[in-house]
Amino acid sequence: MRPARPVPLPFNLHLPDCLRVRYRLALGVLPLSGLFAPFVLLFQLIPWLEAVSGVPAGAPVRDHPYGGLWVALMLGLLVLGMLLGYLLGWVLNALIARWLLGWETSQVRAVFWCSAVPEHWLKNRPARDAEVKAQPPRLGPERRMGAGRFILTRGVLAWGTPLFAVLYLIPSLQQDHWPEPGSWLTAVALWWGAGSAFGAGMWWLAERRARRVDERDRR
Repeated sequence: MRPARPVPLPFNLHLPDCLRVRYRLALGVLPLSGLFAPFVLLFQLIPWLEAVSGVPAGAPVRDHPYGGLWVALMLGLLVLGMLLGYLLGWVLNALIARWLLGWETSQVRAVFWCSAVPEHWLKNRPARDAEVKAQPPRLGPERRMGAGRFILTRGVLAWGTPLFAVLYLIPSLQQDHWPEPGSWLTAVALWWGAGSAFGAGMWWLAERRARRVDERDRR
């Protein structure tokens, strides 16, 4: 039986549950900051997006012929920025470990590329449990949750709903008049649909990773 390929720490969905709280927080500050930084930058880019797509400032996007282009540009930049910001946070973590904490290059590679974290980072569990957690198990939390619940919690509630609140609900509440019900329904459908697509993509990646482990176990 061939061992499963180690999962890089930024994409390891299981190991954080085994880490002590202080190490989990220390590792998560920069990636999470990078994940949410695009929300701030996006508001600075809105005038540029309006100019590119020809949408007048303050006008309802759905009433403009290029409203779909505006929304597509906004979503594309937001998703790309979130991904790049998240990865940049982990790169900064690795650089801090190498140059500020004085880690050897081999240790940085082992921790951040192979999820081989030091044993004292773990909760009161033996190191072999961490090695198991560092690899995607066949019956991990995603599979036990089921596809529908996973997409609902990780996609619609954890991704689509915050985006709806930040990019539509809060700006709408700051206006002098409330948007029409049709506009609300369109926004909800858009962001929940995007969240469902995001959750489905995450589920597909988790299932694909788990199937690879199953195939290796059968050999």
